[in-house]
Amino acid sequence: MKKLKLLAVFAIFVFSSLFYVNGIYGYLSMITVAETNLLSINDKTSYTVIHEKMNLDGTTYTEHSSQTFTDILIGTQVSPTVLSFTGYDSPNQQTVTLTTFNNTVIRYQYPRHRYNLTINNSNYVTTSTPTGSYLYGTQIHLVADATDGTGNQFIKWSNNETNRDYTFTLTSDVTISPLYEQSYQITYVPNNGDPSTTGAVAVGQHIGAFPAVTNETCVGTQGDYHARGCTAVYELEGWYLESDFQTKIDEGYIPTGNTTVYAKWNRVYFANDGPVTFDGTSLIDTYMQLFNEENADRDFLVTVTVDSNNGYVEERGSIFANMKENGEPYPGAQFFYDNTGYVMNVNAQGHKMKTPISFNTGSNIAIKRENGVVSYSIDGDPFIVFNDISSFNQYFDINATFGGQYDKNGNQYRYFKGTLSDMSVQLFPPDTYTIHFDANGGTGAMADQSVRLNKTVNLHSNAFSNGTSVFTGWNTAADGSGTSYTNGQSISQLGNKDDVITLYAQWLQTVNYSVHFDANGGTGTMADQQFTYNDPAVPLTQNAFTKTGYVFVGWNTAADGSGTSYEDEEAVRNLSNVNNSVVTLYAQYMRIAYSHAGSYVFNGTSDFIDTGINLYSQTNIDKDFEIRFTVDAVAPDVLNQTQPTIISCKDESNPKWPGFNVRFNGNATQMVPAYKWNNNSGSTNLSSISTSHLPVEFVFKREDKIVYFSYSYNGYESTVLKLFDQRDWQLNQYFTDNVSFGGIYNSNHNPDRFFKGTLSNMLILIKD
Repeated sequence: MKKLKLLAVFAIFVFSSLFYVNGIYGYLSMITVAETNLLSINDKTSYTVIHEKMNLDGTTYTEHSSQTFTDILIGTQVSPTVLSFTGYDSPNQQTVTLTTFNNTVIRYQYPRHRYNLTINNSNYVTTSTPTGSYLYGTQIHLVADATDGTGNQFIKWSNNETNRDYTFTLTSDVTISPLYEQSYQITYVPNNGDPSTTGAVAVGQHIGAFPAVTNETCVGTQGDYHARGCTAVYELEGWYLESDFQTKIDEGYIPTGNTTVYAKWNRVYFANDGPVTFDGTSLIDTYMQLFNEENADRDFLVTVTVDSNNGYVEERGSIFANMKENGEPYPGAQFFYDNTGYVMNVNAQGHKMKTPISFNTGSNIAIKRENGVVSYSIDGDPFIVFNDISSFNQYFDINATFGGQYDKNGNQYRYFKGTLSDMSVQLFPPDTYTIHFDANGGTGAMADQSVRLNKTVNLHSNAFSNGTSVFTGWNTAADGSGTSYTNGQSISQLGNKDDVITLYAQWLQTVNYSVHFDANGGTGTMADQQFTYNDPAVPLTQNAFTKTGYVFVGWNTAADGSGTSYEDEEAVRNLSNVNNSVVTLYAQYMRIAYSHAGSYVFNGTSDFIDTGINLYSQTNIDKDFEIRFTVDAVAPDVLNQTQPTIISCKDESNPKWPGFNVRFNGNATQMVPAYKWNNNSGSTNLSSISTSHLPVEFVFKREDKIVYFSYSYNGYESTVLKLFDQRDWQLNQYFTDNVSFGGIYNSNHNPDRFFKGTLSNMLILIKD
């Protein structure tokens, strides 16, 4: 090696002789400096300190933290700092000399501290952790006996914990024992979804502190309840001796025997003391829906102070609002300011009541609903009744707001400009009475039914049974001598506030009844059919009636079809619980408005069937109908124009109103049922149906102003889909065009979008 180095230096010297001396010096100097730098770098190293905490198993450790230190000279002594952790013992501090170029690891392991658990009177305690020493963080579970065997009841643990079933985390030395005295058992019912808890109070002593309870449904734990994502927050109103909250008690109450107490809650949705200045671009959303189905029967109280008023942005400035705009069937409330002054606006079902009120800036207004009646008060004056919405049955999910409102599409508008404070919204349970159901010799269980005053509801359906006896209804007297009610009957105001009305189940040993079939304008004869209550379901006798120009479509308990409907040969049971009664079923027919019994081949260019039937004319708009047809074949070149249409019941010149069709959307193998609802300019497509399933039978029908759709093929029957509900819809624009097959009337009322293929059994029925 030395020879090689000498030869290399000699070669450099010889080579450099061809150049001037300074060049040689510079070259050698560069090599020398590089080697010196390399040696200097390699004299340094690094080390890492890792802190590990013992797990509860007492053997393994988990890393808590680590830190790496670099560019430390080899040979340096280091003594990393030992950390301090609550509940853990500290390891000895290490001193290490760094001796290698590799990273040195210094590991500190912190064992859990052991604490002593001492259980006195342990013969009364069940536990998986008896007296002994345990690691920090161990869960201790103790269950004390209810009594000490001498008539004394468990009162509390020696640390004042009152729950016999007690779990805690060991973080220090603990000495604990159960305490027993002659006492009364106290049962605490939190009414928040949690199970009841029990405690005991020594005879003659005050009940003392109540258990800490909360009642909320929240995602997070920090911030106010909106920030925490709460869907419900309640404020504890107090503890009561009765489940209907008659007698409120406090910590000074002295029990006179075993006692059950009940927590009562008031729901608090929103509170903002303010002041909040609104500049006309934003609002405060309370995330509360006063008129959804959950809250519709609850009373509410809204408060707000108008500190300053700078006007509004458009039309009016809503100071408070919870109203579904352009939806007069829906109830709602609004307090707003416009050029006329301050106005109170409350929707009842089907109409509004909007009246200016005398209100001055700086005043506080309160709006409340009590037993369905809305009233308002200014600065603590007596409430003035404004509108009665106790009978409404329409709900909506628009949030209540301050400083603006939401329109029917959920968009913000009608911003107020000014300053508001003392904003709050609360809900309260309404005044109610209770219906208690008595099995009256039967078996089973039924919960009591709470009914709001002035509210019309249906009785709960019977859930009792009584061997082979038949339930025949309810009565206010056990022997049936009082007032009778049928199962599920609609009732109103059976009692006053806080009354308990008992209804007794009525039973009959055997009930036989018959079904009589009425031709209802048709011809033919059918014998009555015999049934026994509670027997298995039996198919109705197949229809034998006919009516010229009509098609039989089923049975109904009312001649005009307003009762309960049954299909031909439908399996039925328990149509009556009255012995020897007769249930009459009336044949139901639909008039044949259009019929094409055979098949029809459409050429895709000119063939077009105008049925002459306008189902959305002023004459037919309220009538039930059925459209039936079968698609037998589709030509391979069916797509001879945009969206060729098999059937159309639409008015293309008036796209706001409902209609439906079956068409092709650029795919010759996929038939697409489509429909549009009122005031919707676009269509909604249902799932497409493959032409590989042909023939496919389609059915569109309207029953009680609800339009349904279904289809079937080769033994398959689809579910019945609801397209749209017209029961609450006021139609004021009627169709111009008739139902058509093989195409559609375009917006100019000309045939268009011709279908190429074969249809059969085209039928339109109308119920007159």
